[in-house]
Amino acid sequence: MHVVNEWLVRVGLDAKKDSGRGVLQDPMRNGVLLCALLTQKLKSTPFSYFKSPRTLTEMRENISKAFERLGEHVPPCYLTSSAEQSVLIGDRQIAYGILWHLWQASHALERATQSAESSSVGIHETRRAEAAELGGKLSARVQPSPLQLDIPAIALAGQGKLAIKDDNVTTYQVKLHDSFARRLAWSENDLTGDDDDDDDVFPVPTAPFSSPVYSDDVDIIPTKTHVMHQIGDDLLPTCSWKRDSVDSSSDSIGSSSFNQNIPSRVAIGELSVVTPIADCTDSVEIAEQNRGGDLGVSSTTIKLPAQTQPNAMLSPERVDEVLVWLKRLSLHLKNPSAFHDSNAKLTEFQSGVLLCCIIEKVELMRSIPGITRPTGKQPLSKASALHNITKALNILQQKKTMPLHLLRRATAIYAGNRDVILQLLLQIRKAYGHHLRTPRRPKQHLTSAA
Repeated sequence: MHVVNEWLVRVGLDAKKDSGRGVLQDPMRNGVLLCALLTQKLKSTPFSYFKSPRTLTEMRENISKAFERLGEHVPPCYLTSSAEQSVLIGDRQIAYGILWHLWQASHALERATQSAESSSVGIHETRRAEAAELGGKLSARVQPSPLQLDIPAIALAGQGKLAIKDDNVTTYQVKLHDSFARRLAWSENDLTGDDDDDDDVFPVPTAPFSSPVYSDDVDIIPTKTHVMHQIGDDLLPTCSWKRDSVDSSSDSIGSSSFNQNIPSRVAIGELSVVTPIADCTDSVEIAEQNRGGDLGVSSTTIKLPAQTQPNAMLSPERVDEVLVWLKRLSLHLKNPSAFHDSNAKLTEFQSGVLLCCIIEKVELMRSIPGITRPTGKQPLSKASALHNITKALNILQQKKTMPLHLLRRATAIYAGNRDVILQLLLQIRKAYGHHLRTPRRPKQHLTSAA
């Protein structure tokens, strides 16, 4: 505080003179001191403010204008609305904190100004001393190194023909910068105004090398061929060297559905559900085998995710496992034969009540709160059924092993989709594995057995 007060007295803005005259005349509370420091000492953009505010509104306006320009010099913790209110009510801690940061900014500005003035004065004094010593003849400018950059680069690398004096220093520097000179010469002689508009002085491996500096035996282009990787949005990605051989192997698989239906580059959203997945998989394997046979490289089979192969999961054995598991949970189905019919609808799951009962069994719950159960023979409405199904799926979402693509199929479950319901039951049975164990018989003691 003492340092800030001394600085304010030194710059002619003593805040203690008018502080005892009242609230409206206190420069630290009415914003006049902050506005004056910003405009006079910190070289901020000039702005208008009330130099002698008469109302509380004018005081608030002064403080707001000052706080709008304090962001360059004060930390953000002082730029809140509560800080403005603190300055208005006369909180000395906030006010002196802001003034201390302004003093630091003013001190840094003064030091920068003094250093700039001293450096300019020093240069002028040096030139005057040189003029006095040399009798009015100033020394010439400092010359650059012997490797001058204003001469053509072709002269630096062209069979020893140099545009400057051929001394030992220059020869050494030309040899030292030989690669740079070659690249610069390429940029001077091989740039065409039609195709290449960039200013890159370093040639890429595919650029032309017609400059005369490459007439010697130096091999600039490496003998190893560079494999340029392509970035695409392929659904079934392959290596770039395999993609190049698609045309050669397309004749052998011309009759396959993969070559007819799916192009070499297919977007993810363009693959509809109607596309036969098994045909795509078989054709991909055939294409990979043919490419591998042509190139002499072992082919790798691309495996699709498990959720895209429903026929493998819905085998009769798996259906029987689901039925036995439901029976073990004491859930008796009215029409269990519908599980074996691939075209049937599982109407018992449409209301969502049976699915909620399964969740109650595996979660060891008495009942799920908020579900709607049918009363009498009146079926549930679609909204109530979807509400029950969503309740059950939300509980299953807490299991990390449950696939998300099944937990978003509430409409399919309401429609009685057999494949979706069976996959969901299989995943529930897998996630709650402690219900798969058969109850163990208690051990009989030897004495009771005798």
